[in-house]
Amino acid sequence: PTYMSPEQSSSRKYSQKADMYSVGVVLLSMLSGFRTPAERLDAIAIIQSMGPVVAPQDICLPEKACFNPRAAALTRQLLAYDPALRPSAEEALAEAESIAGE
Repeated sequence: PTYMSPEQSSSRKYSQKADMYSVGVVLLSMLSGFRTPAERLDAIAIIQSMGPVVAPQDICLPEKACFNPRAAALTRQLLAYDPALRPSAEEALAEAESIAGE
């Protein structure tokens, strides 16, 4: 359930954007600097509990996260509760490649 999108965990209809949520969880895990699996799970649980009222730009990432501003924005977009606000795979890849090229 940790990598499951909100729409999947609530048994709603879902699309490939559910996979993009999972990519966001993986990206958060990779860049956040968590020392233990428990820290990672706690942070993800907090994000998942925010629900539909939180806009992507308002998702709080861990303070110790090693994000540049664009990587943080991409992570927030991928973790959006509303699938319509998540980027497509092509958009996310293009942004990630652009960030990596900085």
